Amino acid sequence: MSNNQEKLNEQLFNVIVDEKASDEARLKKVKYLVRLGADVNARLYGKSVLSKAIEKGVGAEVVEFLREKGAIKWVISKEEALELSQGFWDDEGELKSQEEIKELLKKGADMEVKDEDGQTALIRAAKIGDREGVKSLAELGADVEAKDDAGQTALMMLACNGYFEVVKYLAEGGADLEAKDEDGQTALMVAANWGELDVVKCLVECGADLDVKDKDGQTALMMLACNGHFEVVKYLAQKGADLEVKDKDGQTALDHARMWGKADCLKFLEELQQKEVAKEPYEAKVEVLSEHKDKAKKEVLEGNAQDEKMEKGSFWQRIFGGRD
Repeated sequence: MSNNQEKLNEQLFNVIVDEKASDEARLKKVKYLVRLGADVNARLYGKSVLSKAIEKGVGAEVVEFLREKGAIKWVISKEEALELSQGFWDDEGELKSQEEIKELLKKGADMEVKDEDGQTALIRAAKIGDREGVKSLAELGADVEAKDDAGQTALMMLACNGYFEVVKYLAEGGADLEAKDEDGQTALMVAANWGELDVVKCLVECGADLDVKDKDGQTALMMLACNGHFEVVKYLAQKGADLEVKDKDGQTALDHARMWGKADCLKFLEELQQKEVAKEPYEAKVEVLSEHKDKAKKEVLEGNAQDEKMEKGSFWQRIFGGRD
C-alpha cells in the first residue's frame, strides 16, 4: 500500500469519527475521499471503516453509501452483527416491520448472521411459521437456501411443522426442493416423516422428486410406510412413487410396512403391487400385438409399393414391348 493510500484511508477514518461534523458535511467528505481512492474496506486499529461508522452512530446515508461502494458485509465482528440482528425481533418475539428491518440493515445488521443454533433470521421465522416474516425477509433478499447446523433450510423447517401456506409461498417462489439436510433428507422426506399430507401434496405439485433417497437409501414412501401415515402413502403411491425401489438393506416400502406392523399401509401396498403384477402380462401382450400390427402395416405398405412398381412396368411394356 502506498503512502498516499494510507493517508487517504486515515483521512477517511478521521472524517467518520469527527464528532463536530454534521451528517451532510461528513457524507460529502466521505464521497470526496472515496473518489480520490480511499479504501472503503480499510482497517485501522482493528476496526473497519464501516464498523467504525456504525459504532459512532453516523447518519444512515454514510453507512448506505459505504455499502454501495463495496464495503464488505462482514466488516464488523460476527458478535456485533448478531447483536444488531437481534433487533429484527420485538420483545414479544415477533419480527419487526420491513421498514424497521431496513433501517437496521443500514446500520450493519445482517440477515445471514447465524445464532447459536446456526439459524438465520429467515430460518427462525420459518421455525414459527411466520408467513409475513418469511415473505418480508425474502423480499429484502434473505438467502432462502441458507442452512442451520443440522443442514436444514427454511423450507424443511416449515415442512416438518406443517406450515402449508408458507411452504407454498417458498416452493412456488423457487426454493430448492431437492436440497438435503445432514441426513440426506429433502423437504418432501421431512414432511413425509411427520405425515403432513397437505405439505406433501404441495411439494409434489411443485415438482419434488418422489423417489430421491436419503443416506440410508430410504425414500419418502418408505418413511411413510414405517410410520403408518396411510393417507400420505396412498397419495404418493397413486402419484407414481416406485414401489420396488430398495434401501441399503434391500427393503422396499412394503417390507417396511410389514416390519413395523402398519396393517393399513401393508394391505394397500400389497393390493397395489398385485395390480401392477396383473397388468404386466396384459401390457406385454399389448406390446407384442402392437409390434405385429406395425410389422403388418409395413408389409402392406411395401406390398402396395411393389404393386405400383409392377403396374408402371406393365404400362411401359405395353407401349414399347411386345413387337418383333
